[in-house]
Amino acid sequence: MVTELREALRKAAQNTLRRLDHDVAVASLATKPLLLHIRQNLFVPGYCVSVLRRTFAQHECGKDRMEVFRSELGHSAREYITLARLETASRLLRDTKLSVGLISQVVGYSDTPVLRMAFKRYFGLRPQEFRELALRVPSWPEEELLSVGLCRRLQFGALDAYRGKRLISWLQRLYAQPEAQNKSRCHAPMPIHGGKQDFEQSLAAELWKELANDTPDIQRSIIWHDIRFSSPALFHLMGEKILEVGRIDRHRGIEIAELSLDLLEANVGAFGGICIDLRALGWARLANARRLAQDFIGAEEAFGRATEEWERPRVNKNHGVEAEICDLKASLRMFQRRFEEAQALLSHSIGLCREHEHSKVLVRSLIQRAKIFDFQCKHSSAMSDLREALFLLDEHENPRLRLVAYHNLATSLTWVGKYNEVQSILPRVWSLCHSFGDQVMPHQIRWLEGLVAEGLGDQGSAEIMFKAAHSGFSELAEEHYAAAISLDLAFLCSYQGRFSSGLNFAREAVRFFDTHKINPEAVTAGRILRKAVIDKSLSTGVLRTARACRDAIWRDPTAELSVAV
Repeated sequence: MVTELREALRKAAQNTLRRLDHDVAVASLATKPLLLHIRQNLFVPGYCVSVLRRTFAQHECGKDRMEVFRSELGHSAREYITLARLETASRLLRDTKLSVGLISQVVGYSDTPVLRMAFKRYFGLRPQEFRELALRVPSWPEEELLSVGLCRRLQFGALDAYRGKRLISWLQRLYAQPEAQNKSRCHAPMPIHGGKQDFEQSLAAELWKELANDTPDIQRSIIWHDIRFSSPALFHLMGEKILEVGRIDRHRGIEIAELSLDLLEANVGAFGGICIDLRALGWARLANARRLAQDFIGAEEAFGRATEEWERPRVNKNHGVEAEICDLKASLRMFQRRFEEAQALLSHSIGLCREHEHSKVLVRSLIQRAKIFDFQCKHSSAMSDLREALFLLDEHENPRLRLVAYHNLATSLTWVGKYNEVQSILPRVWSLCHSFGDQVMPHQIRWLEGLVAEGLGDQGSAEIMFKAAHSGFSELAEEHYAAAISLDLAFLCSYQGRFSSGLNFAREAVRFFDTHKINPEAVTAGRILRKAVIDKSLSTGVLRTARACRDAIWRDPTAELSVAV
């Protein structure tokens, strides 16, 4: 009989212990000893959180360990032990014919009423009710059977929403397995624990599809009332959508950012200790969305809220979140032309990412800092950052960032005259552009090809490339690009002695400088070029000076000619 009980317990506890092992593997140094102790004594009769506290009372940081435990796991040690035992008990109730009294002893309870009370309190069902429900619907997995009781208690107000969401999140994390992706029944996503997982991301993508086409009011209502949307993975997916959508529809980007903050407020309890970090990040993303919409005052206010949230006292802080906030704030400082502050923020972000291995934010920060280095004419430093970013980027991950990094590297190489190396990179740029570029990018690459051809002395090919890019930008009504290329065409015509044609292109280039008056180089070049056009005294020397000023504008991270990350 004892052997049979041990075998039944071993089978029922497999998933519980596997999850415990996972938690031990990703736990911090403060939490790991507690989890190991729970792992060794979980089913020992009489074992409880008091024993755990006494065991670690000898440590000066005993109390702090418990706080760290709650912060990392989202539950107190008492809840963790109780729910692990109840999860094992539910499997024994479903898969064996053992009595409730015997099951209570097997999972570590001193007497049967304790198990009955815990089961009823946490899941809204008595153990026998759960067993009967499992017999009626044998195809349902345990988490759905237990959720029946939870939802019943939530519906009649017998269980507060805070505890209900936390318990359902716990069940999702306990029961969700990789093979669940193949089930026809749609399960709610697991909270992120120890990093994003493909399963969580795919479920978050499905949830986003449900939300994407609704109005903001309906989206907000769903977020607050549908417990399936209690997902940090969905919050992070929204962060990607803010940038993706915000580049096209700035107002919509702000709406998504505000919706992500609603998601946090609706799930404060379910998200546990990570909520403060995520709230700080959510405000920073809203600030960036407002920056894209050129609402710089609103962006400053949102970053102020992000800073307030970040400075709240707590046991642990997520350094990846801090790095992303610095990266986003640097974007605003760049558009405010406060380049030294932006560079300091990006360097801090890069340092944090390298120390704590946050590659995604590291890549963004390296690309942004490279733009500042190019503006400062530190092209070797810019190329070093861009090469590191490309090394870190996976071949199939973040194709948009790969495209921007390769394009910017080709541009930096053009500044220093390494045209042959640019030619070797351009096929990769074209390949990525065809798959992931926007309407403007092909003409930007064609323009770059013209500059390379000119640098190699092939003026005929350069003129063909410049005219093709000029025509493409004109069709898209991208006048600032078209006018900038006019300067290149004016130079080629004048260099070949075709001053009449050069003069016509130069007139269009004057408009380009007029639209960039905030840049001192643009003001100077505009005056020189305008005078030459009026006096019809255009020369290659005047055009060479104007092009040098144009290049300074091109390197400016705030100019419309730069490629956004």
